[in-house]
Amino acid sequence: MKNAILFSAIFLTFSQLAVADATLPAIKEGLWEITFKSDTAAMPTTMPSMSYTSQQCLTQQKAADPRIFLQSNQCAILNLNQQADLISWEMRCEQQGNPATGDGKVSYQSETFAGIFSINMHNDGASALKTTTQVNGRYMGSCK
Repeated sequence: MKNAILFSAIFLTFSQLAVADATLPAIKEGLWEITFKSDTAAMPTTMPSMSYTSQQCLTQQKAADPRIFLQSNQCAILNLNQQADLISWEMRCEQQGNPATGDGKVSYQSETFAGIFSINMHNDGASALKTTTQVNGRYMGSCK
């Protein structure tokens, strides 16, 4: 009887680990080049596009956290949905004292990923500001 209980406990533990790992993106862990291109629309005008590239060491666990794409750590991730190589989320942020909401999604392959996210800033008494960012990543090799 003790062996059956011990086997059940071990089986359940490994089953939960397998389920948890199944929701992580199946990317190669290592150094990634990540390119961001942002477009901001403010009524009645549109601002010029901005882009930049960075390099980060990514693990599967880190890639599953959408906060790696956000410049502000003042965003709360809501409704995070992880389905293996597709991650989507909604967020609520505080940007320059104004509330902001948004959403995003990223699709992963072993050596590349692509995604898009939007943030809508709600200014008191002023026009709304919407920033849409496209993000693309490519595997560069091992981290040094």
